[in-house]
Amino acid sequence: MVVLNVLSNHAKEDFYLETLAKALGNRTRRLILWLLSDLGEMGLSQLIKTLKLSREKHKPLLHYHLKLLEKAGLIEVSRVEKKGMIVSAKYYRLTSKAKLLLKGLFAEDYEEERRWLPVNCPVDGNSRDNVGKRIFSLITQILHK
Repeated sequence: MVVLNVLSNHAKEDFYLETLAKALGNRTRRLILWLLSDLGEMGLSQLIKTLKLSREKHKPLLHYHLKLLEKAGLIEVSRVEKKGMIVSAKYYRLTSKAKLLLKGLFAEDYEEERRWLPVNCPVDGNSRDNVGKRIFSLITQILHK
């Protein structure tokens, strides 16, 4: 009974944590976050090129990853390019929630995650040890923004 009361009192937070866990539970999505963190804004074509992926094979998959990150509130569309009435490109950036999460949780060097990027990928930064230290206080801050 106590567990049910706790979950019902924190249903919104629990749903967000579940969505966030799904978004962060995939290495490709985490790499997208680190690329956007370091480079600011990227389109789908830039992500494919930077990650050295096949456009035909990986475009639908990267689009799926971008949608999950967007649903979790970690990225947003920063601008849209159109040719006439047709959208030709969307560019993405981190949300303020994602910036707060990355800055708070991973203030140190993040070479461990960076090792999964292709050679010569233009990403610099610091490592993320001690990942879980402040997660609950940061999630609370994010939810109340």
